[in-house]
Amino acid sequence: MDTFSTQTKIISSLNKHFLRIAGVLIVLFVVAQFFILATLGTKGAEIARIRQEKADLREQNEYLRSEIDKAKTLSHIQLGLSENFDLEGSNVNVIYDYNDSTSVSSTAGL
Repeated sequence: MDTFSTQTKIISSLNKHFLRIAGVLIVLFVVAQFFILATLGTKGAEIARIRQEKADLREQNEYLRSEIDKAKTLSHIQLGLSENFDLEGSNVNVIYDYNDSTSVSSTAGL
């Protein structure tokens, strides 16, 4: 009977230690959750601001791309050449000989 009461006391002691450790772990888990929520909750506004800045930068990039594409057009280049260097455009007629692999070009107005 002596061993039975000793085993009962050991099991009772282990149960108490287990309950204490489980309680401490639960409390630590709840504290960790509050800390995580408090930290991430303040970052929501910053994340939204960064997303808005990203969208604004995309809009600006699209506008700049359209301006670059517009500046690359032949009419815009001709206008810039005529204004800056006093050059005038001329018509160019290209004559292709499909039997020959070379092509001959002639300029009109020169």
